[in-house]
Amino acid sequence: DHWQHQYELSLELFEATISASCTLNDPHRTKQFSDSLLLHAKNYDDKLHTLLLLVRHRRVSMELHEAKRLAYEILEHLGEELPRPFGDPSLRADIHAMGYNIAVVSDEAILGFEQANTQKVIFSLGLYFELCIIFQLLEPSFIPSASLRMVQLTLVEGMSDMSSIAFANFGVSLMSFGDPLQAYRMGKLSLRLVDRLNTSACKANVNWLAQEGISWAYEPLQSISESHLVGVAAGKQSGDALNTVLSYFFYILSGYLSGKSLEVIRKTSGDYIRDLIKRKQKFMLNVACLVYYQSIALADGLEADPTKVTDDFDDSLPSWQEIMSRRGLHSDLAIACNIHEIMRVLLFRQTSEMKDIPDVLNLVIEERSPLRPILLIGIFCEGLVSFNMARRTNDGKWRCKGEAALARMKHWSQYSQWNFLNKALLLEAEMRYFLGDFDQATKLYNDAVVTSHNHRFTNEEAIASELAALFYFERKSYHDALGFFAHSVRCYEEWGASAVAKRVVSFVQSNFDPSALFQWPTNYTISLGFALLDQEETRKRTSEQSR
Repeated sequence: DHWQHQYELSLELFEATISASCTLNDPHRTKQFSDSLLLHAKNYDDKLHTLLLLVRHRRVSMELHEAKRLAYEILEHLGEELPRPFGDPSLRADIHAMGYNIAVVSDEAILGFEQANTQKVIFSLGLYFELCIIFQLLEPSFIPSASLRMVQLTLVEGMSDMSSIAFANFGVSLMSFGDPLQAYRMGKLSLRLVDRLNTSACKANVNWLAQEGISWAYEPLQSISESHLVGVAAGKQSGDALNTVLSYFFYILSGYLSGKSLEVIRKTSGDYIRDLIKRKQKFMLNVACLVYYQSIALADGLEADPTKVTDDFDDSLPSWQEIMSRRGLHSDLAIACNIHEIMRVLLFRQTSEMKDIPDVLNLVIEERSPLRPILLIGIFCEGLVSFNMARRTNDGKWRCKGEAALARMKHWSQYSQWNFLNKALLLEAEMRYFLGDFDQATKLYNDAVVTSHNHRFTNEEAIASELAALFYFERKSYHDALGFFAHSVRCYEEWGASAVAKRVVSFVQSNFDPSALFQWPTNYTISLGFALLDQEETRKRTSEQSR
């Protein structure tokens, strides 16, 4: 019996086989070899590596509740405290205390910590890392507790391969607890730790956590998108399939949110979906399909059938309606579905459907989801639709929703004017329009268009131009309205949203006398001068003209 006569070698070989089976997503061999190892292991410590692999395998297989149950069972056996939810007062106190303790320690001191030499500590960090992923998919409100424990173990026991991931996850948690400056420091520190510890296997994971979870609060969203490609390359080099998949999705998503060509988004998201299906990694399929279907709808119209266009997909792909029906009420998928629906409501002016879509902001707060760019963009779109509904219905609840979105954009524009100032300006313009402060609304609309242009958000430049045009149209300033309508059409076309541009053209043709449209849109422009002037110069010109 090899377990009796060659125990150490058998243990090592079985662990390697189980690891390979998990990587290949082979449930039969994973169970066969893990059952044998767990049966013959001489003590619990010898089972730890295999138990961790089983947690990972069940997580990858999307058996999330079973993965969590097994992880909790292991934690209890190790004498670890079980993770606490976001709303636990003791957790908030511990997070703030840890934030203060780290704030007084320099980056160089942290980088100089000695290596941990206890296998149980290293194992515990790996287990908490798996729990962070499970919580992200299942219960995001528990992520801060798991990340806090990872940092505590690192500071007390020393550095390990997982320490860079510990600081990255803790930085994401600090964002949720309202400390973006310290969070940004943790994100940058985690990337330095990857190099310091020479843990290239962690680089893809750390990179997307730092970029998607933290850096957007300070760095342009367009550059965040490109930074995700660093994670893609690192993941491919290290054989980290999971984080390669995640990094590439966030590259696509960030590009989509920042106004990259929808033709490019359609191609990259379509190729990404094919790769997911080929690799049997379908856990990202629904959210990837949302981006893919949205790029098609904006270009070809809401009635376009993705399986019958030129993208060679069959009807095995989940449809938009199927994804919406399976989203549930409380999950990241539910939030993503709501956000994409609200984008359609905004871009196709389907405001009559707004009452059937749950809140984005309230759901984000309820779920304690880690802040990410798509959540803020969803809140922004919800705010625009809400002010429109407030004007139509004079219902105070819509004004409250719009003002709540405006407060969020103003808050984050303090940290990144590049990403959020244009959004705050446009929401405030809509609010001033609702309140009847038309002079201030006029200036804010103009500033929103200029800022969107200067900050290279072509999609939001188009939206701001259309909303400004509707404002001028309602005010009977028809020449200005036609200029902004023409500019919005050009921007929508540049973005690739041809169906949205056609909707705007149809509105103009239905609401203006044909004689007024003889030279529209060719000879209609807006006189903001942003093509040649930066924003400050534009403001100076506007000031001089008002004297």
